[in-house]
Amino acid sequence: MNNPDFHLRPGGLMDAGALAAAHPASILGIGPRFYPPDIVEGWGAPRDPQKYRDAIEQGEVLCVAEPGQSRCIDTPIHGKVQYLCGFSSYVLRRPDPVQLPQHHLQCLYIRPESRGLGVADALFDGVRDHAKGQGARELYLEGSLAGLKLYLRHGDREDER
Repeated sequence: MNNPDFHLRPGGLMDAGALAAAHPASILGIGPRFYPPDIVEGWGAPRDPQKYRDAIEQGEVLCVAEPGQSRCIDTPIHGKVQYLCGFSSYVLRRPDPVQLPQHHLQCLYIRPESRGLGVADALFDGVRDHAKGQGARELYLEGSLAGLKLYLRHGDREDER
């Protein structure tokens, strides 16, 4: 994707602090349009960067969106970190030894200031393309109300709420 506002790249262990900063920023910035304050506050709690390192080490594949001009931000909890427009992740799950593996969009978060720039679509496409490269014919996800329009736009269907 060629976009002057952002570019995608694979996420890695060195992104843990930036992911831990971007994740609650997305929830706290976008969540109030879809959920009551107590839910947003709980979901938007600070994150431990080790959570992301552990996920990567266990095989979760991250796609991150960086601004067109790289920059760092100071955060009260994680210190100085790379600013990310958003991120998504993919994981291959095997529910049990008998079933075929399931390809999952594990998460997709964007900062509120990245809305309308195509970041969410690009992150979704990045995960979908990775899953296809791993042999996926279907991509499973459990999304939030905030992402519902995105998922429907990409051909997904709402099974339950």
